[in-house]
Amino acid sequence: MFYLMSIKPKFTELILKGRKTVEVRRTNMKIASGDTVVMYATKPVGKVVGYFVVKDTVWKEKNELWHLIKNKSCLSNDEYSIYALDNEMMFAIAIDSVTPVDGLTLDTMTKHVPQSYRKISESEYYELCCMAQARS
Repeated sequence: MFYLMSIKPKFTELILKGRKTVEVRRTNMKIASGDTVVMYATKPVGKVVGYFVVKDTVWKEKNELWHLIKNKSCLSNDEYSIYALDNEMMFAIAIDSVTPVDGLTLDTMTKHVPQSYRKISESEYYELCCMAQARS
């Protein structure tokens, strides 16, 4: 399956550099191992910057999860604590096989930018990532 995920630019940059290998979310997502996630860097970048394959996912109690992912998330303890404040459980996505692309801005397309993430079709994935790469 393919997903489009909104991620802050500072984190997409760290993912593309291979430093951030876990993406953390507040909700238990339907994403699974082997799925492909297209990264949309939120404003001010405002475009697709790459994609990755999901290595694994985990849904755990927030303190237990923090001990597993703190060295892989590029979050400080304070950032994680604030982000997870009202949640008992947190979701983590282990990132594998990152591919940067000179992606399309979604503003110029008929696609809507998700608040968090949304499932996309294989043709949308191709349009957002593969066609953009072919243009470069």
